[in-house]
Amino acid sequence: MKIPVSAGIFKSTGQMRGERLRCLGMTDLEKAIWRTVCWFAIFEYPLTAFEFWKWLWSPGHQYSLAEVFDALAESPWLHDRLQVKQGFYARRPGRPMAELVAERQQNFLDSVRKYKKLRSVIDWLSLAPGVRGIAAVNTMSWWQTNGQSDIDLFIIVQPGSIWLSRLLLVTPFALLKKRPGAADRLDPFCFTFFVSQSAIDLKPLAVLGADPYLAYWTMGVVPVFGRAGQWREFQAENQWAKEYLPNAFMRPMHRELAAAGWRPWPGSWKFLDQGARRIQERRFPEKIQLMKNRDSRVVVNNEVLKFHVDDPRQEFKRRWQELINYEA
Repeated sequence: MKIPVSAGIFKSTGQMRGERLRCLGMTDLEKAIWRTVCWFAIFEYPLTAFEFWKWLWSPGHQYSLAEVFDALAESPWLHDRLQVKQGFYARRPGRPMAELVAERQQNFLDSVRKYKKLRSVIDWLSLAPGVRGIAAVNTMSWWQTNGQSDIDLFIIVQPGSIWLSRLLLVTPFALLKKRPGAADRLDPFCFTFFVSQSAIDLKPLAVLGADPYLAYWTMGVVPVFGRAGQWREFQAENQWAKEYLPNAFMRPMHRELAAAGWRPWPGSWKFLDQGARRIQERRFPEKIQLMKNRDSRVVVNNEVLKFHVDDPRQEFKRRWQELINYEA
């Protein structure tokens, strides 16, 4: 069942406690801004006014950028609860604004370095038969990595080739010790999320009720390779995220970071897919074997390979609710 934008996060799940916000006499826009800044406060990520508008969570209707600017500048309620420096806003109480801005700038520079490393291997990754799209995700998509961060990738493949594609992509990085957990951990490549073209609608992977993390994640992917309109199709299949983030738009292929890719190996290789599955399943860690297909954290089938053993979505959602309902 679709949830209209006007329902908002508080009507999308009975566990949300929005009563305190409603009784404070806030406007709908102030509530949406407050929900948004509380979400990004979890990650200590300061926002510009434009980013507030773009990532505004579940407003009653679609506000203009000028309206968001005016609310940030003129609302006494928000003024008492937000700190601002150099055009960035963050929730208070919290770390000093100067620290947050400096950290965001430093993390951005680390992300630039990682994207250059990713760009150097995209053409090679595109050779694997079945690969239709590659995107940077997680901290990479927010340009908020640090020296310990992985280069996290989301891969879209042709139906019937998901296991073979993963085997061909992961094996060279494992041999070169460029996977998470290896001794040389500088910028390891993490291949923990593959989907078939027939499973690019990610809504079935949402946690029960509203899933703000998945909505922001879906709208925040950074495509670095795609064939024949693959990312337009991905956007069309994930319009559910726009119900919560009506101003958000998916990033286009980055002119300097993306690659046209090389032609994949010729011929059909799908007959090798189930053999590749048997090889990989025998090597799964015990934790993945225990968790697979019990919920949306670890999903293992011929359409989706998702190995998020430490999936923080429920914890983030709980902390977010606490911050929303804390009257600063």
